[in-house]
Amino acid sequence: MTDDPRLAELLDQWEEAEEEGREITAEQLCDDCPELLDEMRRQIQALREIDGRLLAHQDGISAEASVDRFRTDDTVVMHAELTDLKFHAKGGLGLVCVAGDQGLNRELAVKFIRRRLSRDHECRERFQMEAEITSRLEHPGVVPVHGMGETENGRLFYAMRFIQGQTLEAAIERHHDRENPYPTAHERHLKLRELLGHFVAACKTIAYAHNRGIVHRDIKPANMMLGRYGETLVVDWGLAMAVGREGVFKQSSEKTLTPVSGSGSPDSSGSGAGTPAYMSPEQASFSMDLGPPSDIYSLGATLYKVLTGNAPFQGNAPDLRPLVIRGQFPRPSKAAKDVPTALELAKDIENYLADSAVSAYDEPAMHRLARWSRRNWGVVQGLLGGLIVVMLAVVMAAVLLGRQAQREGKLKTAALVSQRSEYELRKQGLSVSAQFAARTIANQVDIRWRILEKEAADAELQAALAAVNQDPKAEANWEPLQSWIDAVGAGYDNVQMRSLFVNARDGTQVARYPSRTETGERYSSLGANYSYRDYFHGRGKDFYDDREAQRPPLAGVHNSTAIESTNDGDLAVAFSVPIRARNEAEPLGVLAMSIHLGSFAGLEVNLPVGQEVLLVDTRRYYMRRQYPEPHEERGEGLVLHHDALKDLLQRSSLPHVDDATIQHMLRAKDQWTADNETIDNLLPEGFDDPLSDDKDSRSLAAFAPVIVRSRPADQRDTGWFVIIQQAE
Repeated sequence: MTDDPRLAELLDQWEEAEEEGREITAEQLCDDCPELLDEMRRQIQALREIDGRLLAHQDGISAEASVDRFRTDDTVVMHAELTDLKFHAKGGLGLVCVAGDQGLNRELAVKFIRRRLSRDHECRERFQMEAEITSRLEHPGVVPVHGMGETENGRLFYAMRFIQGQTLEAAIERHHDRENPYPTAHERHLKLRELLGHFVAACKTIAYAHNRGIVHRDIKPANMMLGRYGETLVVDWGLAMAVGREGVFKQSSEKTLTPVSGSGSPDSSGSGAGTPAYMSPEQASFSMDLGPPSDIYSLGATLYKVLTGNAPFQGNAPDLRPLVIRGQFPRPSKAAKDVPTALELAKDIENYLADSAVSAYDEPAMHRLARWSRRNWGVVQGLLGGLIVVMLAVVMAAVLLGRQAQREGKLKTAALVSQRSEYELRKQGLSVSAQFAARTIANQVDIRWRILEKEAADAELQAALAAVNQDPKAEANWEPLQSWIDAVGAGYDNVQMRSLFVNARDGTQVARYPSRTETGERYSSLGANYSYRDYFHGRGKDFYDDREAQRPPLAGVHNSTAIESTNDGDLAVAFSVPIRARNEAEPLGVLAMSIHLGSFAGLEVNLPVGQEVLLVDTRRYYMRRQYPEPHEERGEGLVLHHDALKDLLQRSSLPHVDDATIQHMLRAKDQWTADNETIDNLLPEGFDDPLSDDKDSRSLAAFAPVIVRSRPADQRDTGWFVIIQQAE
């Protein structure tokens, strides 16, 4: 064998090609050095013979002695031995232990699914999705996952880095501990800046997740870990879900993360999940239409705790949800007196940039002297000569005056820009308010449908209604239904409704809650046939002119056009669902809930001062009014809610918005629904409020359709629009 070093290099090239699965001949390798060709052939042949002998005895040798070649279809298995498990913490889905990695001599955190949930298919899917999402979020602010496995008794687990440190929750409690205050205000100020730095880092981690199409859904200080060397990590992605990417999130270079484990979307147990004190209004409303804005709201609630030491909402979870939905929490300045106002914060920043004293820092005497020296450098330099002192003083004065003039000029420019942009900001505010109000109302509609769907699935109701359907006019058979609806209706006293009622398959109203008036008389609607009503058949109008025709019950959820009650003439809308026995296609009847016009609880939205909300039905309505005299009322654009909408029965004509506005909104809705994105939702300037007493008044206005996005495409459009207006 030759000692030529070129031969070793050529053999290395041959082995690399073999490992990569590429064929390369000795002739190709020795193209530039043919004198090595014979020796190269012998060496290659010898290596192949060795490989053959090893492969022939592969079953009897260890993995370490296997052929040192890899191909694209090779599979290698990595094992880890975790011992000395010690309990560390627990959560809703799993518990965390600290374990020793014997192979690498390090500590790891190991999260196990809870023993009682280890056989639950849904919980296992959620646990697997948590592990997958955590491992695929490749960011310094997410704990790295090293592997996943399953114990002999079927408990899933995954191993990850063990974080030495404390939660942001614990750090906040220490910062605001009045019994053990900081020695100086300066030290307290520095600690607050450190906490805010950790908060900013957590925001960037969540921003990364949003750019991957992932929403956390349980952001709070307890789920943010602070390492001993300045690390900030967002943990517990057990409620995370994939929502895709829209708008600005599509502009990043990140790839959408679509989990293979589970569905990647919220399920029946996931809607409304989270920590009530930090969740967004849409989470508290059990909405399934969640996105990055929900996490942003929770980040704001976390910042509230950083600044004040208290969560924005405090109390028992059931009591918190109504407060969260309405956004009723104390201002930070009331929760903590030392929270600076925006003006005070801005003043401190300006003083700091101008090298002046700031209120948030108790400056030591030496620092004040150093700052004075920097600002009066000419006086210090005066020791070197009077002439230099004068020249430097003049120069410094000129610089300071120039800076002052520059600052004043910038302030004047900012004031002019502010005046010009105020109008645009008002329009943007209206646009955002309209979208928020529309989503809030859509959530309220969906909640009522879900209440009705839940009760319609009751086997007791289905059995009683099946018996009534044999002879709907036989009142003796109604008693089980009436007892059932009385019990159900009493359980929803906290849900705003006018009535709850059941119609048999032929349209006869066979049960109603309440069944009697305040004077004890039975409502006349009981026993009447309402198969002509929109809420019964779901065709978009009441068929007054053809009441006798038999129409089948509706097939899916529905919100009716406006109706006039046959009991007392009240104007209302109804939400209805079909009642079906299990595995039966034909409905047994209809379960419905009615609400007075002008009394929509979902419109209790906290809007900025000066903004007013209208709810408008763009579908055609048709009713026979009995007051002040019998006449027909029909049209479209009916106003369902308005702050000035009082007693509808005192109006000879119902209020509605003009046709041009209706057509403008309907054209926009087609594009809105198709793109599933927000478009320009401002109405033409000079919107005319249909209930304003001042006929010369004009308003700026924005609109948004009420679309229940968690429903199938043929059920999600309610036909309603929200209009938010503000006087010009």
